[in-house]
Amino acid sequence: MHIFHTEEEIKMNISDKEKMLNKLCYQDGQILDFRSKYFGDEINLYIEKDKINCYKLTFLQCYKVSYETDANLRWEEKAIKDLKIQQIGYYAHDIVIQESKINNFIDIELVLLFLFVSITCKDIKIEEVSIKDENFFGI
Repeated sequence: MHIFHTEEEIKMNISDKEKMLNKLCYQDGQILDFRSKYFGDEINLYIEKDKINCYKLTFLQCYKVSYETDANLRWEEKAIKDLKIQQIGYYAHDIVIQESKINNFIDIELVLLFLFVSITCKDIKIEEVSIKDENFFGI
């Protein structure tokens, strides 16, 4: 199911996009994965909705992406890929959208507890997708 599915909806202003994100009630939702595609042109963030579906946020035409993880703070020497999703503990806390200094771009800050991301991109697409169809590690 697409939440934004027309060009007009995708081009909503920042305030409307924030309202749509807040309607998802994503706060404290488990982060299932964070993926880069097409040489960083698209970034996908997956937030659990329930045990069957998740929200897929796609950041489109990314100009700049930077992130920090908790790799320097982990008490075990295990790589994330070796853990089950329930062991990871990444949760959505806040998503802030602002107008960018770069014309026709937006700046997004993702605070995902143990994963902090800054993205400058042209748009965001939000979908609801089936967890089983996404092939997440550890699920």
